[in-house]
Amino acid sequence: MATSGRGQGGRNKSQWVEGELRTRLEKGKYQVDTSLPPERKLIEELGVGRDTLRKVLRRLAAEGWIETRPGSGSRVLRAGSSSGQGGAEATPVLSAVIDEAFRQPRVTLDTLTLTSENLVHNLTHPVDLICGGNASAPREVRIRMLLPTEDEVRRPAYPRAVDPQDARVWQRWRGMARRFGKQVGGLVRDLSSAGVDAAVEVRRVPLTPTQKLYIVNGSQVLFASYVVAETDIELDDGSLVPAYDVRGDRLELSKATADSRRDQERKQFDGLVNSFESYWTFLSEPDSASD
Repeated sequence: MATSGRGQGGRNKSQWVEGELRTRLEKGKYQVDTSLPPERKLIEELGVGRDTLRKVLRRLAAEGWIETRPGSGSRVLRAGSSSGQGGAEATPVLSAVIDEAFRQPRVTLDTLTLTSENLVHNLTHPVDLICGGNASAPREVRIRMLLPTEDEVRRPAYPRAVDPQDARVWQRWRGMARRFGKQVGGLVRDLSSAGVDAAVEVRRVPLTPTQKLYIVNGSQVLFASYVVAETDIELDDGSLVPAYDVRGDRLELSKATADSRRDQERKQFDGLVNSFESYWTFLSEPDSASD
């Protein structure tokens, strides 16, 4: 699936709500291991619609501020300053790396993930700023996304139900991968509407990624290994299915750069980039999810 075109811009309300909630978290108004106020209270307090609020909560969850579960509300995972000060080397945060990449005239972003959910959340912020006229736009944006094949015969090793005959967890994953892939396409169309030469191409590979991978502007790689655990997955009808799954939004990303002074890190960078390129060139197939 290759996408480019025009779409809707102007998400200033969403941008303001995200900033307000982030400020409250940074200043400690909501304490760690407590719950955020119920959605209906936040909707009334912030004067925002339910869809906009949930979009903001998903972005905060992707950055590790909160954990949101259907029917259980949102639990605070961290609070206080997010400045990244105090360590010899700050842990790379995908949102910050992507924000910095979008300050360059040309943006390239290659990803290998299970669903691209976190990519959607972390792309939304720079696109919001550009479409709202609050940031300068790059001249060109190119995104390549690799996702596992959705062929039922070649299902990913995870997520899946403990019962190998139960296809519901796989069907849920397939729907998520399709939905988030289309949302990335929507963000690209928003960029195009702001005058950016933007395009995304999605391809499928017949394998289960053992790690999530982001190659940003051809100069740095963010990566983390998936860790599988046995858990209960809630379906749309409320039923719980014993399953094997990973929590990609809770992984701590590591970084390797092309110009690192450390020989081992440069070798790691080259290996990860070459791995992605080999999958893309020799194993991937055109995505048909939007057909």
